[in-house]
Amino acid sequence: MATFGNLNIEASSRNITGQVRGTAFTCPEVGTGNFIMVYLDDWNAGWDVQCCLYRKSDGVVIKLTEIRNGGGAAEWYQFNFPDPKPSLLNIDYGLCVRGEADLPAKVEETFARFGAVSAYRYYKDSDVTNFPDPFDGTEGIADFRYSIYCDYTPSAGGLSIPVAMHHYGHHISKIIRG
Repeated sequence: MATFGNLNIEASSRNITGQVRGTAFTCPEVGTGNFIMVYLDDWNAGWDVQCCLYRKSDGVVIKLTEIRNGGGAAEWYQFNFPDPKPSLLNIDYGLCVRGEADLPAKVEETFARFGAVSAYRYYKDSDVTNFPDPFDGTEGIADFRYSIYCDYTPSAGGLSIPVAMHHYGHHISKIIRG
């Protein structure tokens, strides 16, 4: 397994209730996404949270994670990608998190950790009930690097010979060897 993103538990936090927040990071190699981890403060019991993988170049949603309904103390929370898992390239992706829109009966908020480090950030508010596709909120360099990362499995790499070609390759190697 490998990761890309910010594995640091940052000092500040921002509300994600009814909002999309995230940061762009570069995936260092080709692979398959497994899950997104995000550090949440004060996740209120009974509130839904979900994560999203955006392609930075055009803001298109690559894959949404499962929706988790939970609550709990300040810690890292895992959001799994459902099958089929997303294929990743060596490009920039936006790793984003969204909390359930504020309901009248719920006055508390759920928070995601961030550090005041210059990064390419994503932000959209106004009671967001889903991830916009393509992303249509505020983007750009700002001092918001969220505590969020993607776990992925690197591709095996190397030469892949299809089964049909393997048969011919055997004959070709015989010809080359004489």
